[in-house]
Amino acid sequence: MALVLNGSGAVTGLTSIPDGVLTDANLPAGSILQAQSTTVGTNTTVSSNTYTDVSGLSVSITPSSSSNKVLVLVTLHGYFNLTAGTNEHYAGIKLVRNSTDIFTPPDGSGNPYGLGHYQAGTPVDQAFHYVASYSYVDSPSTTSSTTYKVQVRPYNSSWGSVQINRGTNSQSTITVLEIAGW
Repeated sequence: MALVLNGSGAVTGLTSIPDGVLTDANLPAGSILQAQSTTVGTNTTVSSNTYTDVSGLSVSITPSSSSNKVLVLVTLHGYFNLTAGTNEHYAGIKLVRNSTDIFTPPDGSGNPYGLGHYQAGTPVDQAFHYVASYSYVDSPSTTSSTTYKVQVRPYNSSWGSVQINRGTNSQSTITVLEIAGW
């Protein structure tokens, strides 16, 4: 039987969908129901050991069901400005849902360093650019508007600062996808 859209939103010819109306509830687990994204190029420089919001790097989504998941994708363009005599620098990254910390990517040793650089010897003032991408599956368990944002901080401020989006062509992105519950 052919599938027919009748002009009022109903589809005929579908036997497994009640009344021939396709809704989020009819889609299988794992289906992408909606997407929201923000891209920013505003510079954020953090010199203290306190987690600080990356300027503008937040996005809101309103899940259609409390049993659905939200896949969060983050890409950061950053820059380390090392002080003289420092041969290492690490930055903590944090993903926050509303006001709740939900993810801090660790380094290989389990330390809260989302980004890191180490150089043997004792260098002079140096700078290093980096790109980091993270993904996280969240279970917000709500149908209310939910905001996700990214925070950063240098692991040790005496080693230098960390900057996100340094330069005219540097941009970072946060994307959220509502996924039908599984």
